[in-house]
Amino acid sequence: MLLSHSEAESFAMCEQRHYYAFGEKIAPKKQSVSLHRGNDGHSLMQAFFTEYRETHNWGLALKAVEAKYHQQLLENTADPDYQLELTKLLPRVVGFLENYEMRIKAWKIVAVEQEFRLPVSEEFIYPFRVDLAIEEKGLSKIVDWKFTYDFYKPEVVSVLPQIPKYIGALRALGFEVVDGYYGFIRYRAIKNLTGPNQIYNLHPVTPSRQRIMRSFQDFLVTLEQIVEMRRLSPEDWRAKTRRAGNNMICKSCGYAFLCQAELAGSDGKMIRHQDFAPNTYGYSEDTDGS
Repeated sequence: MLLSHSEAESFAMCEQRHYYAFGEKIAPKKQSVSLHRGNDGHSLMQAFFTEYRETHNWGLALKAVEAKYHQQLLENTADPDYQLELTKLLPRVVGFLENYEMRIKAWKIVAVEQEFRLPVSEEFIYPFRVDLAIEEKGLSKIVDWKFTYDFYKPEVVSVLPQIPKYIGALRALGFEVVDGYYGFIRYRAIKNLTGPNQIYNLHPVTPSRQRIMRSFQDFLVTLEQIVEMRRLSPEDWRAKTRRAGNNMICKSCGYAFLCQAELAGSDGKMIRHQDFAPNTYGYSEDTDGS
């Protein structure tokens, strides 16, 4: 059984959202702007680092980003508002790369968007995908891209579980990963912009062994809860779910309208038919991660 980071994250945020996504296996037909932007931003970074890893040519890698951008524009011709978001996203991605050009050129690109799998028990496997794996000054590191309205506060970054958890999983698989970076790119317009450090931040993360172990332990506890829910019938699973009822979570949830309708007494059938489709997110059972 595959249990991913996103499934655990969904469960931790809101059990009802998790039920919709992984119990009913439905997803909004139209992604939120923030999710769409994040996915496309990751795709632009993937295009750059894939080309740069193969050719070691900075100019060709930037052309690969531009080609990916034009592909994204064509894929969103029915949504001119989002096309405008793409025109804002491209210079931010290129700006990040140019801001850290000398540093990036000193990296050895090891892997781009590579999937790994860690057997956690006889019952389930933890699949995860690393945005970028590098060697910097002979040390193995990972990079995770974050497209955000504002930079995260240091106290928030200090409790983010993703990089510590990935480092722990990679070490368990035999990779000597030392630490990592969150690559923050702010997408909002900034008045009185004085320099790139207001837009870009390559934030180092060097978690202690205890931090790594605790992050992974928290993840395992969540996975155990998910396994228990999956063993239930769909009816019992749904009956046991709890809604977050939290402004920060609900305002960005793609299932909020459906959740609201059901709370008001609707069966939600028409909403499911009009606004949702089968959830295609996941990891293939036969992918080996190589």
